Amino acid sequence: KNLLVLVFTLLLTGKNTSTSAQWTSLQTGTVENIFNISFPDVATGYLVTVNGHLRKSTDGGQSWTFLPTPQPVLDVGFVTDNMGFAACDSGILKTDDGGMTWSKFINNNCIYENIFIYDSLVIVTGEKRTWDSIFVARSIDYGVTWQETALYYDIFPIWGLTFLSADTAGYVAVQLSDK
Repeated sequence: KNLLVLVFTLLLTGKNTSTSAQWTSLQTGTVENIFNISFPDVATGYLVTVNGHLRKSTDGGQSWTFLPTPQPVLDVGFVTDNMGFAACDSGILKTDDGGMTWSKFINNNCIYENIFIYDSLVIVTGEKRTWDSIFVARSIDYGVTWQETALYYDIFPIWGLTFLSADTAGYVAVQLSDK
């Protein structure tokens, strides 16, 4: 039994300004729940399972191939078909060959949970292993340098983030603690 990815397709009809939306179910080749998904273009996609396994599609999600990683992945984002980053339990991984090989890019005492990429902008969220704060780290040069911003300790966890462009404000979905 395979889990499905639902693909949302927006169909523009001729010169008419009306639009229609359609969801299509696709087989993923895994029985694991899907935790995150990223498509850097219409053909190439990556999905992360709840167990940290990574799969890649090069045909718009019609078929998926398992990609080995040195550690379980929590989220993945790609700048191009080849250059990508993976948020992991103890660091950030980077690939320059479409996920065939991964190298430890950042290795510190943090758990990285979410990743967002827009052109050269790479944003990750995570939490310190001391469990006293969460943070957002930002790079505007493909991860060469980073600027970290600590967030309040009573916001936990960060469920997701998105930005409209590299120059605008972003949105972070969080769960507030009972404190």
